[in-house]
Amino acid sequence: MGVIDQITVKMGNSSLLPTFNLDLRDQLQGKSYLSIGNNSVIGGQFVFETQEGEVVVGDRVFMESAMVICRTRITIADDVVIESGVYLYDHTSHSLDYREREKDIRTVVDDHRNGRRFVQSKDWSVVGAKAIQIQRSAWIGRNATILKGVTVGEGAIVAPFSVVIKNVAPRTMVAGNPAEPIKTLS
Repeated sequence: MGVIDQITVKMGNSSLLPTFNLDLRDQLQGKSYLSIGNNSVIGGQFVFETQEGEVVVGDRVFMESAMVICRTRITIADDVVIESGVYLYDHTSHSLDYREREKDIRTVVDDHRNGRRFVQSKDWSVVGAKAIQIQRSAWIGRNATILKGVTVGEGAIVAPFSVVIKNVAPRTMVAGNPAEPIKTLS
C-alpha cells in the first residue's frame, strides 16, 4: 500500500485480494476510513461517498468480491463470510423528493464539466442513511443486498440473491426479495 493507503486503511495481519479497491470520493486527509482485523481475506470495492464514512472489519472475515458503499458506518464482526456479488449499501443514494434528485443530476453534470470528483458538490443532507451491522459468524450469500439500517444477527444466514431491508434475527436464515425468515438455525 502507498502512503495514503496506510493512513486510510488500518490493517492487522490480513490479506487483500486482487479485487480489492478503495474509492474515496471526498477524502479527509489523515482519516482512517477502513479498519481490517487479523487473519481476514478481503476483496471488493469499498466506496466512501463522504468524509464521515467508516467501515470496520473484524478478525477471520472472508469477503470475496463485494461492493461496500458507505456514507455513515458499516461494521462486519468476526468470523463472517461475505460471498461475491454482495452489496452493502448504508444510504438511499438520492432523496425521495424528485426536486432534490433533479438537483443531483445538475450537480453531477456541473462537477463533471468543471473537473471535480463525481458527486463532490452533492447535498448529502437530504439523503437517508443509517449504519449497517453484520454480527459475528453471519454468512451473506452470493449476490445478496443488505440495505441501510439493517443488522444481520449473530450466526444468521442470508440466502443468495436476497434483498434485506429489515433486521435479521440471530441464528435465522432469510431468503427472498424482500428477505423473510425461512428457517431457525440451531
